[in-house]
Amino acid sequence: MSSDTFCCYDCVGDAFLKAKIQAEGQLETCEQCGKKRESVSEFELGQWIEEALEAHFEPGNGDDITSIIEDIAGLRPEFAQQMADELASLAGYIASGGETFYDCDDGYVVTQNPSGVRDRQWESFTQSVRSQARFFNLHAEEWLAKIFGALAEDRTWGGQAVIETCDVGTGFYRARHVPTEAKAFEILRSPAAQLGPLPNGTGSAGRMNAAGVSVFYGAFDVETCVAEIRPPVGSVVVSARFELRRPLRLLNFDLLEMVVSKASHFDPDYAMKMERALFLRAFGRRIAEPVMPGEEAFGYLATQIVADYLAQRAQPPMDGLIYRSTQTGGKGRNVVLFNHASRVIGDPEPAPTPGPVEVDPRPATLTLVPGSMEITDIRAVSYDQPRRSVEIWEIELEERYHPD
Repeated sequence: MSSDTFCCYDCVGDAFLKAKIQAEGQLETCEQCGKKRESVSEFELGQWIEEALEAHFEPGNGDDITSIIEDIAGLRPEFAQQMADELASLAGYIASGGETFYDCDDGYVVTQNPSGVRDRQWESFTQSVRSQARFFNLHAEEWLAKIFGALAEDRTWGGQAVIETCDVGTGFYRARHVPTEAKAFEILRSPAAQLGPLPNGTGSAGRMNAAGVSVFYGAFDVETCVAEIRPPVGSVVVSARFELRRPLRLLNFDLLEMVVSKASHFDPDYAMKMERALFLRAFGRRIAEPVMPGEEAFGYLATQIVADYLAQRAQPPMDGLIYRSTQTGGKGRNVVLFNHASRVIGDPEPAPTPGPVEVDPRPATLTLVPGSMEITDIRAVSYDQPRRSVEIWEIELEERYHPD
């Protein structure tokens, strides 16, 4: 590894490293291919590789140094072996016989940041919007931009985009429970209005909407839809299918859990990009966590702000989200369509009335499918209820560290 021998950009495979050599190198004859191209000295290349290794890898039961260098830099096997030998030799010389980074016989693994860091990021955001400023919160907006700013480029392990386009005709189900069948037939007289979202300015807060902001909550199948509204035993559920009239862009949180970062180990922002990808994976699960009755006002606040950001500030804006159903143990899938994409049509237009007419400026997005209405009688409810014994010392420990 000499400062008098050179490696050109074409003899490395990593795209970031290739661009770095093209930008910072000079025309020299490459030791590896013999071509005269933009190149850097093998000594400088070795320094870059060493910095990446020590920043992003640690001793563990994994790959050997040569294989890692070959993989992250995209070097030919014999050149990677040369680099590994020379880096180990130089480190040994500097350490004067002491132990070095390259002395591990078991191999090396990628350095893992503790998941607690990601949890603290979310908790910090949640605390900020709950107890400080929730509407004009610069800290929260900057954090949201950092996390969600690159969604259009995010891909899963299999290369699938996390933003899906749902085409015209895609169907979702909505339902309501009522105490009697007579009430159910009242709904069926104007099902689009009765089963669709409430008018703007009405309705309580939900997981993805503030009070008074109308959105469309639905599910991809009737069973999940019924489970989500948690009807009491003895009630009657009325459900119907709604289909899209125009294509929508939906962020799929199932796919978000599989997002990967393709950042180069030589990118100074590598750690931040990797941490973002890991956070998004965890966030895909966190967004669907159940909120206990009575805690909705605070429990939903953070997810409401995330939804507002994705609907209004993301580039390009999202029309809605797909996320797993907690009421079905994660087996079913829910959808929420944001306010601008939640207008339903389907009932006959009412007769005109005196006075000013309110016109909904939003484009018609959904149509209730005629003949899709169903009535379900709720006769029993089952629960997934694992039990565990509790020792008295656990109670004492809880009282000690979490006193009322």
